This record gives sequence, structure tokens and C-alpha cells, in this order.
Amino acid sequence: MGIEERIAFREALLSHRTKEEWKDYRPQHMNFYHSLFSFEGAEVAGRDLIAEYSSRFPTNRDYSDRAHLNRMLEECAIPQFSFSDPETLRGFLLSAKTPAEWKKYAPSFHSFDSMTFQFAGINLKGQMLSHNVFVELENKKNGTNYAFIDYHRIPDLTKELWRDHSTKFVAKLFELAGLDVKSRDIREERLSKEKLREILLSKKSIDEWAKWEGNSPDFDKMRFDMDGVRIFSGSLLRRRYGETQNGRYSAKEIFDDAGISVASDPALLRSKKEDYFERIYAFFDNPTTIRNLMLQVQSENEWAQFQEFGPLRQKRVTSDGRGLTLHTLSMLYNIHKHNSTTNDLEDWITLGDAQDNPSLAGIATSNKNTLSELLDFAGIEHRWRAELNDVDLKDSVLLQRLLLRAEYNGAPVNFNQISSMNAEKFRYTTFEDPETGLKVKGHALMLYYSAFDYWKAHPQYEFSYVVQKLKKGKSNIKVMEDIISRSGLG
Repeated sequence: MGIEERIAFREALLSHRTKEEWKDYRPQHMNFYHSLFSFEGAEVAGRDLIAEYSSRFPTNRDYSDRAHLNRMLEECAIPQFSFSDPETLRGFLLSAKTPAEWKKYAPSFHSFDSMTFQFAGINLKGQMLSHNVFVELENKKNGTNYAFIDYHRIPDLTKELWRDHSTKFVAKLFELAGLDVKSRDIREERLSKEKLREILLSKKSIDEWAKWEGNSPDFDKMRFDMDGVRIFSGSLLRRRYGETQNGRYSAKEIFDDAGISVASDPALLRSKKEDYFERIYAFFDNPTTIRNLMLQVQSENEWAQFQEFGPLRQKRVTSDGRGLTLHTLSMLYNIHKHNSTTNDLEDWITLGDAQDNPSLAGIATSNKNTLSELLDFAGIEHRWRAELNDVDLKDSVLLQRLLLRAEYNGAPVNFNQISSMNAEKFRYTTFEDPETGLKVKGHALMLYYSAFDYWKAHPQYEFSYVVQKLKKGKSNIKVMEDIISRSGLG
């Protein structure tokens, strides 16, 4: 079907905005859905117009209303606001930095995600800008009209969304917008003798190198800052040049090949801090690597079940022949995120630095949030089993679910058996909530249930402190009967 069959819809849309206005206008969904349109002699709401279009021109895609609007505009030959349009994308990016400032920026999704951009009356963070551009590029590639919301509704699309959470994709945004950033990596460059000379002379002139009296470690620590290339060290330059020339190079040999004379004769350069950070942290930018590590612990199906963080953090994985626990992996990941906020290697810290220096306390954390972030980055669905401080223990519905799913000595027990128990037997009964995953012994349930009101009235204390240190919880027949009564089952 061509535009002729859709002319009524086209006229309705153009009665709302001109073609030029549509191109610069991103519909505010609820306003659009309730706006009135002149359609076939009647006034209809935007949502009804979309529904009518979908009815007359159905598609086999599971589209949201927003996606159907995208499709209607495209098929009615009406230009749309596009985040991936080079001029639009350039407008967003230039709202945060000038071209000269962007030339000094090394793309990183960690730093880009939190930046704020503004263009055409739209304010958004870098993460949402990346998401919107990614969705549009995927639509162009696949001939689809999905909206960003569809990537949260449809599991197959949700699995794809992590692909825009990478340094490579951030660099692509600037490429599309025609802006120069430090997107190239020296490790990917083919270094000829002429290129090597150019790099060395970008740091010092011939005369300055001739007066330089540094040694091998001094050269190793030097930082080279060139247009379009991420800042790199002398040690990395030496190693990459050696890879290109199929050999190992001392500092003297580096300068000899470049035709530059220096005053000192350094010994063989060794990779130090740069090598360490590459070996320990570089794999955190690769979701496939993280995914493979997590699947060493358990399968995707197992991750999708309720998990307890405590036992998991001691599980071990192997990366490049090096074994480490998920606890250590989480701490290293937080160190990596911290280091990713600066281009200067001298400001990077190690796990030992974070543990030994009080001023860096709190950086190398290991908790459920960090592990969740790694799993999300790897595209692995997961659920955490709720703990006692995560739920409302005075909620009758929660208590019902717990009492209806109980075991004593490994065998299921029904509510009638529970209600006839004494307190001692109740203490050793295990209860589980299928919705939150909370799993608790009767003894702990009674202690925390009876201490719940005190804890809520004193939020300065941890729940476990109230129970274990302040001894505000009780485990007796009166508390058991109160739990049964509050559940509404008795």
C-alpha cells in the first residue's frame, strides 16, 4: 500500500503540525495521545488515531503506541525528530562541550552516561541519548519502528540494549555527529618509523630530547597526548611499536628507529603500571567477557532464580588463568569505574590503594548492587532473595504466603499443622515467600516480627542490631500466635 491509502491520516497529522514542525518536534506522549485531530470529518484523540491506523494497516510486530506513531509518521511520509540525525546529535553534544573541549575527551560510557545534554527543548542524560540513538540505528538497520519503551517490554529487545553501553558505541555518537574525540587506541595503530617519530616529537622537540636526561622509568611514565588518540604512556608506545615491528625495543632502540638522539642510554623498557591496569581491569569494558565469567558460576536459568548474595560472593571464577572470587571481582569493578573517570594514569588507583588509604574508603565495595550492575552489563537476568529488612513483617498478606509454604524436617506442613505446633517446633519450621524469595526459620521470624515496630520507630539502628544487640525480639508461643492471628488464616 502506498501513501494514497493513508492520505486521511497524513492530513490529520499535518493538521496538528506542519512537515517542518514535525521534524523539529518530539511528541510528548500523554499530550499527544489526548490532543484532537481532524480525521475524516470528525475530531479524534491522538491515541484513537494511532489505534485506527494500526487497525487499518496492521503489522506483525509487537509495537507500543509510541512505535505505532513512529510507523504512521514514516508511512505517511512525514519527517520525524531523529536523535541520530547528524545535526541533531551534534546539537545535543555541543550543548555540553565545545568542539575544542570534545577533542580532549576520551569516550567512556561511565563518564558519558551521567553527562547532561539539552537541544530542541529536550533535556536528557548521556545514557538516554545513547539509548535513543541506538534504537533509531537498529530501526534503520532492520526496517523496524520500535520505540525505546519497547526495549523494556520485549525480552528479545531488552537483551540487545546493553550493546549501546560500551566505549565503542559512545565513540560512534561523535563519529555520526562529525565531532573529533580521542576515540582511537594506540594499541590498534600500525606504527611505522615515521609515525613513531611524529609521536615522540609531539612530546618534545629535537633540541628538548637532546637535553633530556631521563631514564627508562621516566620514559615509561611519560604521557602522550595527540589529536584523536587516547592518552597513552611511553611503555604502551614501546610495546605497540614492538608488536608492529615483531620485536622488543629498548628506549635507545625506540629513539634510534625514530632518528632522534637523546642524552641518556636507557635500559630495556619494562611495562609497569600500564601493563598492570590492562591485565587486571581491561576486561571490564567487554560485556561478553563478564558474561562468560558469570556463567562459570551458574547457568542463565540458575541466575534467573532467587539468589542469596552471601554464598555467591565467595564463588570463584577464572580469568586469563587467574582465579578470583565474585567478592574480589566486584571490588575490582568499582576500582575500574573510579579509574574510568580520569584519563591520567597517574591518578588511577589499585585495590591495595583503596584498602590501605582511608581517604579512598568506600570505593572498593562489594555488594548486591555492584554484582547486579555486572550482571546487567553482561545481559544476564537475575533475582535476589529478599532479606528480613527488605519486607514489611506486619503485612498480613506476606504472612499468609509464608505460612502457606512451610517445611518441618524437610517435609511440607500445612497451616493446620502449623497452628497446632508449640513454640519449640515452630522455631525449627522453615517458611518461604514465593513472591519475594524470603526464606526464614520460625525462630528468626518470631524474633524479627516482634522487634519490627521498635526498629521502625528507631531508624538509626540496623534491624539485626535491634534484634541481636538490643534484644528487642521474642521467640515464644505468644509471638507465634500473634503471627498466625495477623495472617488472617487462623
